[in-house]
Amino acid sequence: MADCTPEEQIVKIKEREIRKKHIENNKQFEEVVQMIRETKYINTKKTLSTDEMVAFSISLFENNVDYMSQQKHFSKLLGDTSKMTKVEIVENFKKKFKKEIFHKLIRYILTKQVHFGESNHVNNLTNISFYNAMQGYYKSKIASIEKEYVEKRDKREARLKERITVLEKKIQELSD
Repeated sequence: MADCTPEEQIVKIKEREIRKKHIENNKQFEEVVQMIRETKYINTKKTLSTDEMVAFSISLFENNVDYMSQQKHFSKLLGDTSKMTKVEIVENFKKKFKKEIFHKLIRYILTKQVHFGESNHVNNLTNISFYNAMQGYYKSKIASIEKEYVEKRDKREARLKERITVLEKKIQELSD
């Protein structure tokens, strides 16, 4: 820094101070979170406060909603944030917060965090609870889909039964 002009030194000093503040904020936040984790906060019996619902909504949005879904389902969630700091964005969101936003985010997450592949609505807790929850909204549509699968299953099982009967007769003939 000795070979810098006084103006350059001022710039570097200010930049270094900004970085130190950022690092201090990081450490302060981490210490606060660790302290809270060591308390009995998660066992609190009170209903969620608005601030907690705001925090959870933003956490869901930021950590669980992909970019395309943000644009498709939540394009106006945070409003015009182009000229706001992060702190202002949260404050603005809090002012305009409605439980409907919270509910929409939870419903979005419910539809996204089901498991496919070998998991289904009778062998996976997440899927079972989702399937049961959706019955309240889409009972007839679900029943229609279930009916199709029952019909397919019945046809398949009838064919299998016929094949097995034929094979059992062959076994009987061979053993006689």
